[in-house]
Amino acid sequence: MLPINMDTMLGIAGEAYDAVLEKVPSDQLAKRWINTIARAVQEFETNPFISYRTQDNTLIFWSHDTTNGIYEVTEKGCECKAARKHQPCKHAAARKLYRRYLETAQ
Repeated sequence: MLPINMDTMLGIAGEAYDAVLEKVPSDQLAKRWINTIARAVQEFETNPFISYRTQDNTLIFWSHDTTNGIYEVTEKGCECKAARKHQPCKHAAARKLYRRYLETAQ
């Protein structure tokens, strides 16, 4: 499990929610992104199998839901089913949140 201060992470997620509401033109898509961000935060709270490789800024994520897959999420994105369909992806959202978390910690 990544060492994360969840109060800090929740603050970062709040900023992400605000950005979605400000920038996403469709209410339906905004709702999807907000749900995706919430699912990413929940993973940080409950999933002990998330790690981050600093050499290439890759989040390694075991998705213990129905897929039971391991995803390596890079700056290019994720290969999960949602990402392949060009939908909001909790793995990519988690990577973005964690990168922001690292920036905040510096």
